[in-house]
Formats: sequence, C-alpha cells, structure tokens
Amino acid sequence: MKRALCLAVIAVAIVLPALAQQAPPAPPTLPKPVIAPTPPAPPPAGYQKALEMINSGRYQAALAKLQALRSSPSYGDATLYWRAYAQSKLDRMQAALADLARLKSQYANSAWQPDAAALRMELEQANRELQASSATLRTLPALAGPWAAPAGVSGSDELKLLAINGLMQNDPKKALPLLEAVVAGPDSATVKQRALFVLAQSPDPGAVAAITRLAGNAANPALQREAIRDLAITGHADGLWTIYQQNPPLAAKREILQSMAVSGDVSRLIQLAHAETNPALQVDAVRALGMSSSPAAVRAIAAMYAGAHNRTLSETVLEAMFLHNDASGLVALARKETDPKLKQEIVARLSLMHNPAATAYLMEILSR
Repeated sequence: MKRALCLAVIAVAIVLPALAQQAPPAPPTLPKPVIAPTPPAPPPAGYQKALEMINSGRYQAALAKLQALRSSPSYGDATLYWRAYAQSKLDRMQAALADLARLKSQYANSAWQPDAAALRMELEQANRELQASSATLRTLPALAGPWAAPAGVSGSDELKLLAINGLMQNDPKKALPLLEAVVAGPDSATVKQRALFVLAQSPDPGAVAAITRLAGNAANPALQREAIRDLAITGHADGLWTIYQQNPPLAAKREILQSMAVSGDVSRLIQLAHAETNPALQVDAVRALGMSSSPAAVRAIAAMYAGAHNRTLSETVLEAMFLHNDASGLVALARKETDPKLKQEIVARLSLMHNPAATAYLMEILSR
C-alpha cells in the first residue's frame, strides 16, 4: 500500500512539470467583423438619359448628351465607351476609335475594356471590309460577276446601282459629272448614297471637287453631312476649310469642326477656337481639339481656359485637357483657380489620371 502511494506521488511529480511546460490553450477565434461593401456611385446627371436615347436609336442626341457630361470618378470609362458606340452608329469610325483609344489608355483596368475591345474589333473589321470593297470597285471589270441589289430596292434603282458600280471603270471623266448629278438629283437615298460612296473612293481630283461641292450644298442636310465626313476621311482638309468660310448652316459647321479633327487640320481648328464668335461653335472647336493628339492642340487648349468668366468654355477645356492626359496643365490651372467649383472639377479629373504630376498634386492636397 505504501509502495503504491509512493509510486503515485512520483508519477504526479513527473507529470506536473511537463504540463507546466505546455503552451496555454489558444484563445477562442472571434468572427471577423463584416465590412459592408461600398455602394456604387450614382451616375452623373444626364447619363441615364443618354442611354435611353441610345436604346431608342437617337444616337446624335445621345452623343450630344454624353459629350456634355462631366467626368465622373465612377462613370468616366462608361461615358467614353457609350460615346464611342454612338459615334460608330453615326458612321464616324475614326472618332469612335479615338474614344476607344482614350478609354484604353486612361482606364486600363476598367470593367468596360472587354466591351471596348469587342467594339474596336467590329469597327476595324468594318474598315477592312470598306477598304476591300473600294479596292474591288477599282480593280474588277465593269459588270463582272453576279449582282445583288440591297434589300428593298426597286427595279429602276437596281439598274442605277448596277450602272454606278461599273461607271467609274469605263470612263471616269464622263462618270464624275453623272455621279454628281445623281447625288444632287431626285433619285432615292440609297442610290444617292451609293453614288457618293463611289465618288469618295475615287482618287481623281475631279471627284474631290465634286464631293466638295456636295458638301457645300445645304439643300439636303443628310447628304451634306455625309459629304463632309467623306472629305475628312479622305484627308481633304482644304475643302472643309473652304466650306466653313462660305458660312453654311450651323449643323454643317458643327460637322465640319468635328471632321477637321479627323482630317488632322489642327492649325485651323486652333484659329477657329480663338476667332469664332458663336459660343457653341467655339466650344465645339475646343472639343474637336481634344480629339487631336497634336502637341500644338494640347498647348492651344490650355490657353483657352477662361475660368469663371465662361464656365461652359472652361469646362470643355478641362475635359479636352483630361482627354489629352495633360496632368501638368491641369495642376497649373488648379494652383491658380480661385473658384471653388471649378477647382473641384479640376481635382476630380486629376483623381482619375494615372500620372505622376497628378499623384504629386493630390498628395500635396492631403498634406496641407
């Protein structure tokens, strides 16, 4: 009995130090606090209305609404995408591609990038098809191969379309005045558009002169705008300038200003941005400069800033500088601006720019 008691005491003496060396039990794991997700920012004024316009096919009105929107920390990328989409529906391919390029460079991590990439591929494919079509018209023998008229075209129009497709191959000098007469005459819109397309694809100086005359003719505003765009796409900036000097209707002037950006006529755009007395056209000229990648355009835009004296113009200047990624210029304006609202708009744009100058200025604000 005593022996058993002694053995028990020895066992306790051995076990107790071992237990004392073991780590204490871990405290119970507490659940992590639940962090509520940040609610999405509301869209800027006019954004939803612009989408409704796009859904109903009112692309020109939607584009005007989108162009008037101010940059938003949450919707700047979406606005650029829908602006490119509206441009594409209006057959302004170069302007649409320019907006997509800005979206890619300024919002590299945007959730809109897959949609933008798909739209870019669609536009580039359409451009390739257009080039192939024009090349075919210039190289294939007249009246060669089967002819398929567009759906809904009457028999007489079908014959005219067939004649137009082969006319330039037979005798271009005789064909040019005939095609111009078709565009200016009583034929259907389908026939006129095809005749204008054939004229635009011709390298003949007479064709360029014909399109310039059609672009200056306000009798048919839709065809006038189409001719203005054709002059821009084919790089005939002198023709656009000539028509602008003839004081065409306001809608034609606005189309010319945008087309000047496509044709790269920056020097004349700068001239109009300074000299134009119509406030709406002056804003359009600055906006068109924002589409240009020219360093001269960047310098000219910053010089147009008018502060609170002309808020509409100033806001357009800020948007154009933002599109040019001119962070240094925006910082310089922010340092001088005393109007609180305009200063906030400048800082809002800087907050969206991945630029060392913008980052340094934002850090400077936080350190005050």
